[in-house]
Amino acid sequence: MSAPARRILLADADAFYVAVARLIDPEGAGKAPLLIVGGSRESRGVVCSASYETRKFGVRSAMPTAQALQLCPQAMCVPVPRGACSRKSAEIRRVLQRFTPLVESASIDEWYLDLGGTEQLYDNEPLERTAHRIREAVRAETSLSISIGGGTNKLVAKMAVEVAKPKPDNNATGVHIVAPGDEADFLKR
Repeated sequence: MSAPARRILLADADAFYVAVARLIDPEGAGKAPLLIVGGSRESRGVVCSASYETRKFGVRSAMPTAQALQLCPQAMCVPVPRGACSRKSAEIRRVLQRFTPLVESASIDEWYLDLGGTEQLYDNEPLERTAHRIREAVRAETSLSISIGGGTNKLVAKMAVEVAKPKPDNNATGVHIVAPGDEADFLKR
């Protein structure tokens, strides 16, 4: 009898710094479709994150803020809300830990979940369904959106979460699970 396939998920908060900035300042950052998080117009900072709309202008994380504002001068620029980001990260982690005790932080906005051995706990539902339930719980309890990629190992889960992320130019659902045995074909993409 072969061992069951591993069930690894990567939960990645969608545009985390932008989402938190908008959440804590709904009247300012919350209303700005073109938003850069990191630095200010007057400082020599770097972009921590940018809204999807701002990314269309070529703005990327780790870019000097001055360069980002040259590419998208109409963007609003706000400092990183560090305290709020830490609190929201902890909130998300608490929700994830209700689904499995094996939650490993990969960064402030990414967590690996090992759902091995939880099949009976979730009535053998497909991993994709469990991932959607996790995503819905995080949204309901934190007001933030996460995307989830899954597979039999961390590399596949990391690649799958990039496919899962809903962006203005795709039809992604926020969840993408690579079935056991399909890893090689998936990674060829």
